[in-house]
Amino acid sequence: STSSSARRNPHELAAQVGPVGSERIPEYGKQGADGEVGEVITLKDLNKAAAESFPLCAKHLFRKMKEDHHLRHEGRRQLQLYLKGIGLALEEAMLFWKTEFCKKIPAEKFEKEYAYAVRHAYGKEGKRVDYTPHTCMKCIAANPGNGEHHGCPFKTFGEEGLRAALSGMSIKPAKVNEIVEKAKGQHYQLACGMTFEATHEGKTIDAGVQHPNQYFQESRKALGYAKGDGEGEGVVSPEKVPVTPGQKAVGVN
Repeated sequence: STSSSARRNPHELAAQVGPVGSERIPEYGKQGADGEVGEVITLKDLNKAAAESFPLCAKHLFRKMKEDHHLRHEGRRQLQLYLKGIGLALEEAMLFWKTEFCKKIPAEKFEKEYAYAVRHAYGKEGKRVDYTPHTCMKCIAANPGNGEHHGCPFKTFGEEGLRAALSGMSIKPAKVNEIVEKAKGQHYQLACGMTFEATHEGKTIDAGVQHPNQYFQESRKALGYAKGDGEGEGVVSPEKVPVTPGQKAVGVN
């Protein structure tokens, strides 16, 4: 049950970890926005980037998409906007969704029922709004039902499921216990920050985790990926070869 203080102030959790560099969260994925990523992420980079740098919410959605070749609406929307936020171009995103969905359905069905939503997420349909990815608070506020995978896993996973997910990221048992206890205390963003630290050789997100795309950016910085110039993968500083965490992400192929 939600604590009375959390009911009185739904932003309590965000307040505990402080603002991200300023009084507002950058608008990840918007054209020319301060939350824009420098590294160019392409479809061929996705599996590796997911294993190295996706927060648990995105990692879970990505894994379920790869496993089931389908996500329900809210999960699709959350992952579509997240992938947009990390810098995946519309053409690459369309190929990702079509490739996965068409392992189960005909291409014509995908084009008719799902392609519009991908273009819509990128502001290319309807009112052509340049939508931004979900913040942590939006994810935490979600209450996914059976068969749905959106939201914040630190809230939605049961204790057993969360332990399994964290152990699958090669986090030591003592640290898994600490993270699970933090999540049970409804400190979901703090638990996510502890997960970051445990999978990035003790490096921390000083401002606290407030956005899944912020987690990704901070991970890329921690792993030594520098801003890419032009097409292709981001350039890696020679003195900072990226350190791949010693884990295989949960279910990421």
